[in-house]
Amino acid sequence: MTEHKDAIIKAAWKLLEEKGLDGLTRKALSDALFISEIKVQKLCPTPLSILLLLWSDVCSKTSAINKEGLSTHDILFESVMNHLDTLSPYKAAVQRFVNELSFAPCWLMDLKPYCTEWSRRRLNEAEIDVSGIMGSFKIEIFNLFCLYILKTWADDNTLDQSLTLAAIDQGLKKLEEWQSVIKGKLPF
Repeated sequence: MTEHKDAIIKAAWKLLEEKGLDGLTRKALSDALFISEIKVQKLCPTPLSILLLLWSDVCSKTSAINKEGLSTHDILFESVMNHLDTLSPYKAAVQRFVNELSFAPCWLMDLKPYCTEWSRRRLNEAEIDVSGIMGSFKIEIFNLFCLYILKTWADDNTLDQSLTLAAIDQGLKKLEEWQSVIKGKLPF
């Protein structure tokens, strides 16, 4: 099945861009690739699994960060930017996806566990404690921050991505402020 994986990924990005979430189906992929729907189903048994295949591919192609000498802020900044850089060839598809998410809250609920795990990994990478109730709260806040950044990036038409860079920097500063305030006020 891996023989069709790259072709399915490429076709899925194109379908997402052209037809949106509703057009991202196994049938549409099999028609676009002239392969049987069963071959697509082996790799992507559900519509959600198609999106997860795309995200998994992006994550596998995102370059690792050399954390040496970087602050927590810089590690998170670089991590988010590296993922956005990897998404750049698919920006039109991501724009459509992000715009359609506001009309499809069920997709957000389906994607939430995967976003939570991704956020947990980014925060762990930056050596931020994500254990306990406060850790769960940090992950949820980081999820919302990343969704905001994804929307900002999708709408950012500046050549140097200055709106996105500023949003990431400002957002991370706000998260740091929030964490220091909460840490001082709560006993755990």
